[in-house]
Amino acid sequence: MKTLVLLIAIALCAVSPVVYADEASQRELVEYLFYTTKVDQAMKQALDEMRSMMARQLSEAGVPEDMKPILDKYQEKLLNIMEQSVGWENSKDDIINIYVHSFSEEELKGMLVFYKSPVGRSVTEKMPVAMRLAMATLQKRLPELQEKIKVLCKEMTEEVKTEMEKKKPVSKMTQGKDAAKVPATREAKWGLVVGRWFGSTSTKEGGTYMWIADNRNDGSYTVRFRTIDPAGKKMDRTESGEWGVSGDVFFQIYKTGLEGDKTTVADPSDPSNRDAYKLITLTEKLFAYENMDNGTRFEARKVASDFIFPE
Repeated sequence: MKTLVLLIAIALCAVSPVVYADEASQRELVEYLFYTTKVDQAMKQALDEMRSMMARQLSEAGVPEDMKPILDKYQEKLLNIMEQSVGWENSKDDIINIYVHSFSEEELKGMLVFYKSPVGRSVTEKMPVAMRLAMATLQKRLPELQEKIKVLCKEMTEEVKTEMEKKKPVSKMTQGKDAAKVPATREAKWGLVVGRWFGSTSTKEGGTYMWIADNRNDGSYTVRFRTIDPAGKKMDRTESGEWGVSGDVFFQIYKTGLEGDKTTVADPSDPSNRDAYKLITLTEKLFAYENMDNGTRFEARKVASDFIFPE
């Protein structure tokens, strides 16, 4: 696809100020120029090169033999769609119009003189080969580029997540007889964490941040978050995963998320998808905990299994 786009770009390069002349004669000159430079053949060669490149990639990908017919079928469908969309027959009139309105008649005649010369004919013959060699060189550099992009995206994701963590509201921990109460045994802690918990606090912007956490006895959890901005606009998201307790540590392993219609599957190799919290208070009514990485504190109260967000 990059090869095809590059060809189209080259066909449109060197745009100059317009010197208007008779449009009909200019169209004839442009069509003759394209005939002389064999643009239609170059476009076809580009599609053929893409077909070969995709076949090589399919072969190198180690796709099971029984799956190749399916991939081949959809690869051919993709190429047909591309040919119908940007192939020469469907792009010709648009590109001619661009040339007509970009070059004067004198400039078009000058290009024809060049491309009909021995040097021009040599350029026409050799350019497709030179372009294929250039694309092959670029193709060799793609794996390194893709790896750098992957690292950069991961750094960006971690930085964004860190900033979001900083903006999370900090709960005021309950003081009094329920404070600093945590059962001694793992079994007791597990039994108390199981259930539905609701937390709510104010954001720094003056809105409200709420969550309903369902910690199930099988070690799975689902948390629904709702943020209400100062104007009253609501934003909901959901995350699911696994939870557990060990000593005075409550931990969560994030696996999937849902925001609107978009579902996200967590990368299991990403450490940021695992959170550990120090248990501050854990009773039948109160669950308070502190993020061990950034110190953010949360407080939730036990609610009925059919509890929903308050309006």
